[in-house]
Amino acid sequence: MKFLSEEWLVKHEAKIHESLTPGKACVDMTELYKECPDGTDKWIYYKVENGLLTDIKMGVGKDTLPQATFGGSGKYSSYVLSAKGELDPVKAITQGHFKFDGKLMKALPMLGIYNKVNAAKVFPDNEY
Repeated sequence: MKFLSEEWLVKHEAKIHESLTPGKACVDMTELYKECPDGTDKWIYYKVENGLLTDIKMGVGKDTLPQATFGGSGKYSSYVLSAKGELDPVKAITQGHFKFDGKLMKALPMLGIYNKVNAAKVFPDNEY
């Protein structure tokens, strides 16, 4: 299954639904994958309300990137390393692999949700 394909997104969404539990957390965030193998920049938008995923979208191009409270961007290759568990997303920000947009102090309490979203990217049959 091709990473960032429509098939992958459906499975990714289902896996996120399985991993999140009701709570107080509310957040919307985007990830911008630059320099994808097909030559495009792709993005994923996530919205979590009361601890549960309520919206997820994927698109192409920075110009169509939805507004969100938090955002991250980086090269596709860095996101692949993160999805494989070879690059910690928080360290990736501090090491310059990812650029973070938003108020960091507000984002810190959301790390638990982000870690679950990131873990939900991994499938044994992923093709990068």
